[in-house]
Amino acid sequence: MGMNLKLWISLISLIFLVNCAQERVRDKQLVFPPDLNQPFLILEGDLGAEDTSEKGFVKRLISKITGPRSLIAPSRPVAIAVNQTGDVYVVDSDASSVLFYENKNGVLQRAMSMGVGILSNPISIAIHDNTIFVSDGSDGSIHKFDRDFKLLNTIQISEISHPAQIRINTKTGDLYILDTPGHQILVTNQDGEFKARLNNASLGKQLLIAPIDLAFTAEGNIVVLDALTRKVEIFSADFRHLSGFGDYDRVPGSFSYPRGLAVSSDGHLFITDAVFGSVQIFDTKGALLYFWGEIGTGAGQFLMPSAISFDSNNNLYIVDQYNNRVQIYHYMALGG
Repeated sequence: MGMNLKLWISLISLIFLVNCAQERVRDKQLVFPPDLNQPFLILEGDLGAEDTSEKGFVKRLISKITGPRSLIAPSRPVAIAVNQTGDVYVVDSDASSVLFYENKNGVLQRAMSMGVGILSNPISIAIHDNTIFVSDGSDGSIHKFDRDFKLLNTIQISEISHPAQIRINTKTGDLYILDTPGHQILVTNQDGEFKARLNNASLGKQLLIAPIDLAFTAEGNIVVLDALTRKVEIFSADFRHLSGFGDYDRVPGSFSYPRGLAVSSDGHLFITDAVFGSVQIFDTKGALLYFWGEIGTGAGQFLMPSAISFDSNNNLYIVDQYNNRVQIYHYMALGG
């Protein structure tokens, strides 16, 4: 009996010490830029793999007593989307599923795997109202689900070589499908019926070699990121080419292997680069405003950052692919 009491006292003391240490860590949030009194990026946490370090062992020991607190972690995240209520959907290619994290009063709850048995090689995800679209690289299809992830139908589009990223134009409800090897972007309605095509033939010049991601500005312009030209191209809603910027180099302000693109509420372009292990922020004229991140496994570091997405509360989700996690930042908008 005495030994059991000593064991419990030791465990309670350990929990107290670790909790105090965690509070001290939380007091020192990772912020960017770190040398400003009012930084505009705060690392809030991540949806990530289980910590296998010595500290992680202590956390797991505590969870045996207090109950599990961590979220289900993705094994190979490749894409992400956030719905209007802040629920997070992470495409997990290795698990052939989508992890759903429910937002309850600003807190992401334990995830559920969805689409198991339907998805084979999921690549991308897009959400419009209560409809969820997931592209599948195994057969070139796009699966359409309702909000409960019940399969509504599967879209097969013969005009594309391979559906990669898919995006929804929230103003029109149209589906934009990036066909990277086909050097084109196809526009359909939500049932897959053809509406328009953006490619080099329609443009009359070689602008799209490997379009890899796409986003929309508040004005309705279309921003396209090309992985091989290492450029950002901006088009009007009717596909007129307006401007472009970018170049291949190994210095900030240029690109080596750009992967993901998002437009913030203040109109800035956030672009991930897998080789740099960083995120760069540009205005729409191509001026570099800020960049952060480096190759590594620690907080604020990345291994193959790819998809990137904002929610309606200026929370920024970055798929840190080979760290098997999604890093979550809060962005204080810089203004126009």
